[in-house]
Amino acid sequence: MGTRTVVLLGVGCALMCSVAAQNVPPALLSCWAPEVRHLPPAPHGPAKQLPPIIREEEPDSVRLLNDSPLMAEHLADFSPHGLNAVEVQGVLAMPEPVDMGLASEEESDDGSIILARQVPLSSGSRARFEAIIGDGPHGSGGSQTGDYDFYGIGRLMPGQVLTVDITTEPVEPRLDTKVALYNSRGDRLEQNDDGIFGQRDSYLQTVIAQEDDYFVIVRGINSDWPSDPFDPASGPKVGSEGPYTVTLGLDATDTDWFSMDLRAGDVVSASVRSEALLIMFADTRGDTLMQSDLDRSVAYADTSPLLRGGNANLAHVAPHDGRFAMAAATGSGAYSLHLAVFRPGLEAADSGQILFVDFDGAAYDASALGGRANAQLSPLVHFLALQQLEDEEDAIIDRALAVVAENLIEDLKLELGGRPALQLLNSRDHTDPWGAPNVSRIIVGGSQHELGLNTIGIAESIDVGNFKHNETAVVLLDVITDPLAASSFASVERAPHVSMADLLGLALGNVIAHEAGHLFASFHTGHPDYPVQLMAGGPDPAAFVGAGADRVLGTADDRDIDLGRSPYKALEGYMGFQDTRSAVGYGLLAGLPLTVESEVPDAPELGPVYPNPSSDEVWLTLPAGTEATTRYEVFNMLGRRVYQRQVEHRSEPVRIPVRQWSAGVYAIRVIGASRWSARYFTVVR
Repeated sequence: MGTRTVVLLGVGCALMCSVAAQNVPPALLSCWAPEVRHLPPAPHGPAKQLPPIIREEEPDSVRLLNDSPLMAEHLADFSPHGLNAVEVQGVLAMPEPVDMGLASEEESDDGSIILARQVPLSSGSRARFEAIIGDGPHGSGGSQTGDYDFYGIGRLMPGQVLTVDITTEPVEPRLDTKVALYNSRGDRLEQNDDGIFGQRDSYLQTVIAQEDDYFVIVRGINSDWPSDPFDPASGPKVGSEGPYTVTLGLDATDTDWFSMDLRAGDVVSASVRSEALLIMFADTRGDTLMQSDLDRSVAYADTSPLLRGGNANLAHVAPHDGRFAMAAATGSGAYSLHLAVFRPGLEAADSGQILFVDFDGAAYDASALGGRANAQLSPLVHFLALQQLEDEEDAIIDRALAVVAENLIEDLKLELGGRPALQLLNSRDHTDPWGAPNVSRIIVGGSQHELGLNTIGIAESIDVGNFKHNETAVVLLDVITDPLAASSFASVERAPHVSMADLLGLALGNVIAHEAGHLFASFHTGHPDYPVQLMAGGPDPAAFVGAGADRVLGTADDRDIDLGRSPYKALEGYMGFQDTRSAVGYGLLAGLPLTVESEVPDAPELGPVYPNPSSDEVWLTLPAGTEATTRYEVFNMLGRRVYQRQVEHRSEPVRIPVRQWSAGVYAIRVIGASRWSARYFTVVR
């Protein structure tokens, strides 16, 4: 596969972070504007040794031996601490299709469910027809309401897999197809336009949900689906026409699954090449965590070690310890499945992550994102002044920072049992640290005109695993702060006790945390059947600030918008469930050299740290029976050790002076001969 040029077109509304791309579904960076860029090269460095090759155990001509996660071939040595990269070579075996010849409408119209051409399919077989869109009585040579070709599949049972593969002839004007599946009642259940990267041909694969008679329709684009699938003349107009070949299969696919044991936080990366076109990652219960049919590795940070390229590519953070499985699918013939697994980037860092929130505006080179090379982004106060809210700046900043801390520190602490190695700094209260190691920043300032992008939020990458610790994201303010702007957060209806400062602070906090979520791990989520969460791509403003069904902020049905488990945003191409809380959490948590007490067998049970909080000194007690010699270490939230002491165990409490320490949260690690445990405390000023 050669280098692909991707054209990204942004959508400019609040967190509508979708990217329309030429020949690809909407891409996965935040809210992008027009851009042309190439897939980045692999990071510079010494040549890497080729990964070992593992041959699939299933014979080349055999299907079904490893066709589910429960039956997956196990890769016993694949792990971050064993073989962290392998190439699996295998073959997708498909039965040869029965050639049914030309399905011509010159003899009979097949433009409706009633008139459908019957397909002799049995389980494990495929049938192939040649046909023409436009040769029927309703095409361009007839009534011009549009030509449809229906194929009757017959009665199917739950769990059966139906595939429809369209190939068009390379003649001009070339047919551009769409395909859909109908049930016996005429309900359109699923559809596909362009099934394979860079092609106009359609591909549909579906698992039957209930017993019924099913029908496949093939049509050209620029017409529409029939208003009545039982009436062949119910289309609106003629669309694309021309010859095509359709291959229909029933239970005729081959999917090769390979299992692996992962620890929570492992970042698994995969790409598939040659004849396989789809890649899937699931747990061994069969729940799909991620599915991809395109290479979207252009979204990764430029220094990320994750795999790039291939027909399909994905990366996922394991949400828990356990066995998982990866599959190569959709195709026929030999393939190579490339796998790699890493620990999150902060785990190898010597300190934690700093997130600097800059409300003062900044000069920013946005050319790599498709914006201005010399963008001058105005500060927050400029946009507040336009709304006569400049006196509320401190209140808005306080509220925004509290929301960011709740989303990226407090929630993750509760979920994962340990505090993330993340320090929040801001331009009002701290010296600008941008340029120092492990500092990423969110510029909260500027307008779409100043940045040169029609957007509200944009991040430099989707850094799954948080491997690059010095990136930038931008949150623009012209739309967010203007109550008259379309899709503005400031236009959300408020209860009487909710001020505009409350609303804007909450909105900015959620948007800032959303963009940070991209920099630390996560893609977009979004599904109408699931509640809006922090990484949602394209929610309406009222939903994103937590206004409930009444769409009024500050009433009893409000909800807290957090990171969580939700389906990927369907329009961006991925399928499955992303746990954004664990993905971001493990990307940040790993840098702190502490662990959860419950995860350390027989760790010494520490007494409380008191007083907590403190501005002068804290005391800590150990129970009787602790090892005679004990070492105390104190770390700040960047994972840096700020104090250590070794003492002979005694019954009286141990004193730790904190008078000269900066305000913030600290962790005490107490280490005996072979065991250790931890407590947190807060220093105030």
